[in-house]
This record gives sequence, C-alpha cells and structure tokens, in this order.
Amino acid sequence: MHHAKHGDFSRWIRDVFNDRVLAARLAKLERRRCRGELHDFVEASRALVHTALDRLSTTPEEEEQPR
Repeated sequence: MHHAKHGDFSRWIRDVFNDRVLAARLAKLERRRCRGELHDFVEASRALVHTALDRLSTTPEEEEQPR
C-alpha cells in the first residue's frame, strides 16, 4: 500500500507506458484506497488493467461489430 499511497502505480503507467487514461483511473483508485473507501486495491487495479488490455487488443473491425 506504500506505492498506492505515493501514486507510484499511476505514475509508472503514465511515464513508462504513456497511457494517460489508465494512469488517471489508477490514480483515482489510489486516492480512494488512501481515503479508506477501497479495501481491495489489488483486485480493483487488476480488473482495471485487464480492461485496459482488452481495449488495446480490440481491433477497429471488432469494435464495429454489434454485440
């Protein structure tokens, strides 16, 4: 939780992967964890990263397909 408290995860995603959207979402989770509103930071951040990876792996053709 030390890293979440200092915003390390969101900074790493922003600076290394240049993904500002994911970094902003992780920063929100970090702030919620610090305020005690989020008890399972690991699971919430894992779900967020998986969603981002799914977004990146979707081709434009797949996005146009009705679900």
